[in-house]
Amino acid sequence: MKKVVLITPGQPSSNPRLLKEALTLDKAGYVVTVIYCFWVAWADPHDQELINQNPSIRWIRVGGHPTEKKLWYWYTRLRHKLFRIIAGKLTTSVYWQQRAVVRCYNELKRTAARIKGDLYIAHNTGALAPAALAAQKNNTAYAFDGEDFHRGEVSDKADVAIVTTIEDKYLPGVRYFTAASPLIAAAYNKNYPQKDITVIRNVFSKRFAAPFTNHSDNTVQLFWFSQTVGPARGLEVVIAALNQLKDYQYKLHVLGYCTDAYRATLEALAHQPFLAFIEPVPLKAIFEIAAGFDIGLATEMPYTENRKICLTNKLFIYMQSGNCVVASDTDAQQQFLQQYPGSGLLYKHNDPDDLAIQFRKLFDNKAFLQDCRQKSWNLGHNELNWEKESEIWLSLIRSLWSK
Repeated sequence: MKKVVLITPGQPSSNPRLLKEALTLDKAGYVVTVIYCFWVAWADPHDQELINQNPSIRWIRVGGHPTEKKLWYWYTRLRHKLFRIIAGKLTTSVYWQQRAVVRCYNELKRTAARIKGDLYIAHNTGALAPAALAAQKNNTAYAFDGEDFHRGEVSDKADVAIVTTIEDKYLPGVRYFTAASPLIAAAYNKNYPQKDITVIRNVFSKRFAAPFTNHSDNTVQLFWFSQTVGPARGLEVVIAALNQLKDYQYKLHVLGYCTDAYRATLEALAHQPFLAFIEPVPLKAIFEIAAGFDIGLATEMPYTENRKICLTNKLFIYMQSGNCVVASDTDAQQQFLQQYPGSGLLYKHNDPDDLAIQFRKLFDNKAFLQDCRQKSWNLGHNELNWEKESEIWLSLIRSLWSK
């Protein structure tokens, strides 16, 4: 049996793409190892649940932990700060750049190299050098999943230089290259025209989706979620738009980790008490929650190049849950809703007045809203799901050893 090692600088429960790949490979008969680092405390119990439910996968956390391995964790944080200072001065040195991009670089590299894998898959730039060097040591192959256009995520020149140096060093050598949206693939192709990049969308298994139901409640239920609830994510625009709709019945549900201070900020912006907050939950529970709502909000703000061209997890979860999608006018989301008309509406990302107009179209015409919901659910059930997308991805994996 072929052995596949997946590497991430984050945690399994905070990286749905890595998790889907790990579970799919395990089910397909591969020997799977996941190497990861602590990132956020709320993900710890969800990670443990995954580990308990999937004992056939080898899960290895490296780089310490703020409560379980404190000394090592704080040492790696101090070391990372030092590496970033040095990398900022030696901007063309890949040795320092790859250490500056992720806190637990040394641990990821050493652990991956000790495991004899037939393939190492890097998720995020911080995992790219460890995957490449492990493959080099064991004379095997490595691959990269571009969930985002990583050099387009940052604006600081030093950070751009770090990511660019690492990608230029290691991406030309990948055995395969996947991207999470057509525009992310196109952006990477501009830099690496010799690489064939396969688009694997951020969809999920349709077994998570609840049966479609018409909602009889007159209150329109809106939903927004992310791992972290914070500013510059579009929520302020949504609240400003809803403040204009005082004659309607609606409620906005916000799911994710949110500080008390930011929660108070959002509540202060709302002219009426229409906000409800939901603590982070495991991935499969999001679908159950989302199925009870009417509208899913994809409020990407195009402040960086990556935000303009990405298609996020939330967009596909909304569709697979039967939510009508209301999406900001980023390049990727415009392209997506043109490809799948009738499943939602676009609005100008920084324009609460325009968003209020789109809300009125849905609030005033419940039949139209239900039709959008039904079309979204149908797409999620019949086309935009991991059952379909995993066939493309597994074919790519199998082709590595059939040549």
